[in-house]
Amino acid sequence: MSREGTYLWRALKQLSKKHKPPFPPRSVFAYATSVLGGDRDVLSPYMGQVVKAGSGMEATELVEMIRAKSALVAAVNLASQQLSEGQPDIGMMVAKLRSYVPKAELHSAAAYIDNGKMTLPTMYPLQSFPMITKATGGMGGLWAIAGDTGLGKSTLAVHIATDMAQHIPVLFYDMELGIPTIMNRLKQGLGGRFKREKRALDRLFFRESIQTLESDLIAVPAPAFIVIDSIQQLPTKTEYRRVSMDQWVNRMMGMKRLGYHVLMVSEKGRAEYGKARLSGFKESGEIEFRADVAAHILGDMGANENVDYSGPIDFIVVKSRHRPKRGYICTLERERGWRFTEVYER
Repeated sequence: MSREGTYLWRALKQLSKKHKPPFPPRSVFAYATSVLGGDRDVLSPYMGQVVKAGSGMEATELVEMIRAKSALVAAVNLASQQLSEGQPDIGMMVAKLRSYVPKAELHSAAAYIDNGKMTLPTMYPLQSFPMITKATGGMGGLWAIAGDTGLGKSTLAVHIATDMAQHIPVLFYDMELGIPTIMNRLKQGLGGRFKREKRALDRLFFRESIQTLESDLIAVPAPAFIVIDSIQQLPTKTEYRRVSMDQWVNRMMGMKRLGYHVLMVSEKGRAEYGKARLSGFKESGEIEFRADVAAHILGDMGANENVDYSGPIDFIVVKSRHRPKRGYICTLERERGWRFTEVYER
C-alpha cells in the first residue's frame, strides 16, 4: 500500500474504534491530517482522486479499493521484474495477490436473531389497495405486473406510484402513454383531492426515456420507488433482444440492492392472453427468477381486445417471496375512469 493509502487506512481504523462506520471521506481526511500528521498538500489530491474514482462509495469501501489496487500494482511490478530477469515465478506473484484479503465480517444466524443484526425488508402499504397489501406484505423489492393489452396496466402503475409517493420519492419512466396523457388522467382520477394529495405529487417524477437514469438516481437517492412502463419498451439490441431484456431485469435487481424499490410493468405474448402464469412475461425469462412479487391482471375483454377495457379486472399473484398466498387476491374496478378500487375478495 502506498504511503498516502496507509494514512487513510490508519485513520479509518482509529475512527472505527470510537464511532460506528461508515465514515464520510471528509472525516477520514481530517483525521489522517490533523491527528496522524499526514501532509495535507500530498493527501488532498490523492483523496480527491480516490473519491472521484469511487464516486458514491463510503470511506470503508474507498480504502478497500485502495488496498486492492495497491496489491494489484505490486503484483504487476513483481511480474515485470521477473520477466526482465528471465525468471518468472508464478507462485510468488500469487502470494503477492493473496496478501490482499478483503475484510468481511461474518455473523452467525444466532447473532442475527439474538443481537438485533437481522433487518427485515422494508415494505410499504398501498393505501388504495389494502387487500393486495395484506396478501403481499406491501410494495417492496422487485415487483412485476403483466396484463393483456388495454386492460389498464399503466393506469394501475400510476395509481400505485401515487400511493408510494406518500412514503418515498418516485421515478416513473413512461414509454407508453406520454406525460401529457398521464397528467390529464391523474387530474381526472384525483378529482377534488388534488390539494390533499399535493405533498405526494411533489415527490412523483416522470420521464419519457430511461436515458437519464444515472443522473436521476443521483438526484433521487435511495430509498425511492422506480416504475418502468413497460420493460419491453426499454432500448435493446434487436439481434439479441431477449438477452438485452434480461440484462435490464438484472439491472433493476442491482437497483434493488442499492435500496431502491422497483415495479416493472410487462406486456404478455398473445399466447398468454387470459392466463396468469409465472412464465407469462413477454420476452424475458429473468423476471420469473428475479421478481420478489409477480402478478397478472385479467379481464373479460371478449371480442373488444382492440378497445381499452373499462370492466373489472382480477389481480392474480403468481409469485411472492414475502407471503405464502398465491392466486386470486381481489377484483379491481375503475373509479372515475383512471383509478382503481378493490371491490371484493373471493
